[in-house]
Amino acid sequence: MKNLFSLLILLSFGILAKAQVTSVDYQIKYDSSTCLHDCYFIVKGGSALTTFHRIALNSSYSIVSPYGSNVSVVSSYNPTKRIGPPGIPIPWYIGSEISYPIINPNFDFTHIYPTSNSGIGEYDTLYTGDSVRLFSLSIIPTNPNDNPLIRVFNNNFDPHASDPNMNGNDFSNGFTMGGANQLYNSNIESYYPFINQLSSVIDTLSGLSIDITPEASACQLPFTFQWFGPNNYYSITEDVFIDPYTPINRGKYTLIIKDANGFEHTEYFDIGNYDFKYPIPESLELTENINSIGVVLPILGDENLNSKLIIEYKKVGTLNFKKAAPSTRIYPSMIVDGSTINKNHHASSILFLDPFTKYNLRAKLVDYDADTFFIDTVFTTRYVRETNPNQDTFYVIPGNGGGIGTLTNPFLGIQEAVSNISTKGKVILVGDGIYSSFYMSSSGYLDSPTTLKSQNLHGAIIDGNNTLEAIIEIGGINNRILNIIVDGFIIQNGHFGIDAVGTQRITIRNNKLSNVNYGIINSSAKGIELSQHIYNNEIIGRTIWPQANGVVPEERGIDIRGNNNTIFMNSISNFGDGISTEGISTGISKSLEIHHNFINKTVDDLIEIDGTVSNTLVYRNKLMNGRTGVSLSPILGGPAYVFRNEIINTENSALKLNNQTTGIQAYHNTILNSGNGLSSTPGWQSLQFINNSVISKEYIYEEFHKVSNGIYNYKNNAYKSDRTGTAMTPWFRWDSLNYATLNDLQSNTSQDSNSIEVTLVDFSNVTIPSTYNQEILITDNNLYPSQASSLLNNGKLIDMLNDPFVVDFLPDIGALELGQPYPFYGHDFTNTCSYNNLSNLTWNGSKSDSWYDEANWTPCGVPNSKTNVIIPANTPFSPFLNTEIEIKSLNIEFEASFHNYGNIVLAP
Repeated sequence: MKNLFSLLILLSFGILAKAQVTSVDYQIKYDSSTCLHDCYFIVKGGSALTTFHRIALNSSYSIVSPYGSNVSVVSSYNPTKRIGPPGIPIPWYIGSEISYPIINPNFDFTHIYPTSNSGIGEYDTLYTGDSVRLFSLSIIPTNPNDNPLIRVFNNNFDPHASDPNMNGNDFSNGFTMGGANQLYNSNIESYYPFINQLSSVIDTLSGLSIDITPEASACQLPFTFQWFGPNNYYSITEDVFIDPYTPINRGKYTLIIKDANGFEHTEYFDIGNYDFKYPIPESLELTENINSIGVVLPILGDENLNSKLIIEYKKVGTLNFKKAAPSTRIYPSMIVDGSTINKNHHASSILFLDPFTKYNLRAKLVDYDADTFFIDTVFTTRYVRETNPNQDTFYVIPGNGGGIGTLTNPFLGIQEAVSNISTKGKVILVGDGIYSSFYMSSSGYLDSPTTLKSQNLHGAIIDGNNTLEAIIEIGGINNRILNIIVDGFIIQNGHFGIDAVGTQRITIRNNKLSNVNYGIINSSAKGIELSQHIYNNEIIGRTIWPQANGVVPEERGIDIRGNNNTIFMNSISNFGDGISTEGISTGISKSLEIHHNFINKTVDDLIEIDGTVSNTLVYRNKLMNGRTGVSLSPILGGPAYVFRNEIINTENSALKLNNQTTGIQAYHNTILNSGNGLSSTPGWQSLQFINNSVISKEYIYEEFHKVSNGIYNYKNNAYKSDRTGTAMTPWFRWDSLNYATLNDLQSNTSQDSNSIEVTLVDFSNVTIPSTYNQEILITDNNLYPSQASSLLNNGKLIDMLNDPFVVDFLPDIGALELGQPYPFYGHDFTNTCSYNNLSNLTWNGSKSDSWYDEANWTPCGVPNSKTNVIIPANTPFSPFLNTEIEIKSLNIEFEASFHNYGNIVLAP
């Protein structure tokens, strides 16, 4: 760190004993009585009871403030002088200052340090949890921006000394006392006092009055006010009067109170008792993923639940709108997992989109009791940030430390490489050989992710030597890491294969993981994870299948949380759960895509998406030999789309609908079981079950107790049971009553219109499993319809969800469409695009018109700033682009077609 004077004194005293304090965190607190920002450290672990252990060494404390802030140290409190008059604090001074750097504009960076000429300092006796004020800052203006941010510098996220305009200045925080060990750990969220707000809502003869009385310290005055409400309501007065007080003006009002420092407090008012039947739309909520977007439209009113949401979309630059997937209606009185859901909205998803492409979206809220509302907007899908071709490359070979990372003098061991600060945002190529476990503690950058890559696919082996921890550990709950790629390794022998808890924008691909209890884990109870891209991995666990003792193992192949996650083309076997995104504790899990995975032999759930909220997509997976196929218990509103999956040999149910789940849309699945096809505990609701094939040895479905106002839409399904279809051995149990046959069910309920009974000859080659404990092999069944099958053309057309699979507008029932290619499930290491040379790419258009789909290029990959691009004529699809790309050169051959509505930048 910057100040070595105290350390030299301490060395001269000969007292570098091991510090009893083991870890500290930093925090800034705003003191509204002094109008100053107080800077603290908090003892996270250990204690300091002796004089030697309380002696202060070098310290570094850096803050981030809005651009143009005037920062000064007003008072110093700790440490106090050890030599001379007791109780006098050692002064803290402003060191380096950087304003408005390119790498992070709109912010200033300030380093504060204790002076080196005031003698050695000492702290009071310290215990775990103690909070110690070091100094106070005056920051003027406290917050000049609309999005305030005065906080402690983050060593992992904020600019490095080598970043543009940082001029070599190192703002990293550091703290030592009682020894040379680094004690600084992380930051606690900055504290700013809450604005106490008192309000009253008063009915008058002609309208409604809302009176506001905000209270805060003198440092926070004066206040400004902004009101937003239904029917485009807006006001900047403190108190408001709503007139006329009619259904169109009833609903949710938002008040934003901003104090003199620019800090905001938001208050919500629900005006009206919603006894009117007119639906009123609020702001459209969009959650974009790579190939899909979730659409949620909150509404007010509509107590008779008869409104409908219609979503249409098209690429910007094209003419024709298409319909989105069927929507789901969520209303406040729904009870999910024991509690009312308190949500009033429609939700829908748009699927099969192209990465990094702009789309027009139009939403139409239709109700027979009211006017139709129209909402138009534009959105852009996400894309996975690949390695920047201009990034520096470091090299690694086996060893235990040393080297500088060049080709002629490589790092010796992966830990040596990732511990070197110069590798942040770089490419680390790992040579063939065996390596030990390691820990990554630094982030990459958004446009230059840190890429850790086996130089030859699966040539580098990371062996955990049966560690009880992680073979690869990336960051942690208190060290959130971003922008990492892990590519092409063999990872074996440990409790966790890759432990990336709390990470964001992480890509894990082309790896072989084996002999692990957990394959890839990125799950916390905080809901901070997002943008995880996990594909083309082979993951083999240690859990023995089957287990008939009723124990549910905890081990999981992929265990992640958060939003905007994509998991596809993975092969997973021998775990408790195959893929789990269980987000019940956070309640914020949205926009998940899980597709083209092969999952086999799990003691519990093959796929578990419990606790997801909306736009969860589970499709084109092959799921075999597990207790449950897809667990949806509960979905917190939905929609959760489960379609085109092959689900074979599940012990309890192909779909788990426990915990009063809602908002599920299950289409075109084929289910083959030795027990029941479907069976769940009572209470589930809002299920669309259409175009599915269910073949079982016992009940087709055994379900209990419908929910009042529940939506149960079963139709156009195909059923076959090994039961005789009599009163003693019925095919169906619905709402606690048995129905011997499908005809019996249809005649006595509104259930399963247009559904049919089939036989095994309707399938190409199917044998009903005799017992769950006997493993079904991937080659044992062919679930395609046979040539003369009753399944052919008997399905119902479903908006959007039939589009990629049905070419004749006559869908077959079940997961597979006769005449269409068989889906590829699981990993494929024969052509890994990230290992191709992208210097020259030729458009083949074999899959679609998407520029950002790597399969459309030969060899596969997506062009970058080093790529010479050739677009030939006569390809199945011509490329389409409406965003910006950077390439080296572009050659459009004679008679070739290129639909360019974007911007092409040629790299210098």
